[in-house]
Amino acid sequence: MKTIHYGAILLALLTTGASAQNAIRIGVVTPLSGTYAGIGQQVKWGLDLAAAQINAGGGVMGRKLELIYEDEEANPAVAVQKAEKLFQVSKVDFLTGTVNSGSTLAVGQLAERNNRLIATTVSFADSITADKCSPNVFRVNARAGMQSAALADWLAQTKPGANVFYLGP
Repeated sequence: MKTIHYGAILLALLTTGASAQNAIRIGVVTPLSGTYAGIGQQVKWGLDLAAAQINAGGGVMGRKLELIYEDEEANPAVAVQKAEKLFQVSKVDFLTGTVNSGSTLAVGQLAERNNRLIATTVSFADSITADKCSPNVFRVNARAGMQSAALADWLAQTKPGANVFYLGP
């Protein structure tokens, strides 16, 4: 599994040759409506806060962050359409914000075809960074297998012999 911090992604973007005064354009494909709207709103709040703090401190090597949001409605097909718009029309430098694995996998394929990066913050499917692994797709969260293994270890230590049924990612 690959992990990466947003700072490293932003640093990689600085090698694109853009002048210092150009903003770093970040496309955010996240559900602001639909099943995962609550999670998408939390992603938005976090990104808005981070961008405001980074920009108040002078940006990244003098470049401000510009967040461009698209509502993917918790629908992978819509996520691909919105990501394509961000790449082609808004000319974003990279993407983030996907919160469900279906959207992340679909948008990851688009990012690979466009030779752009996407960093997922919430998606859990192991395949995102395993069998569907792409050098263009990064995750900054634990994958499902990691969380399940940690939970199993904790239960074995704290509730030995207990019968447990787990539903989740």
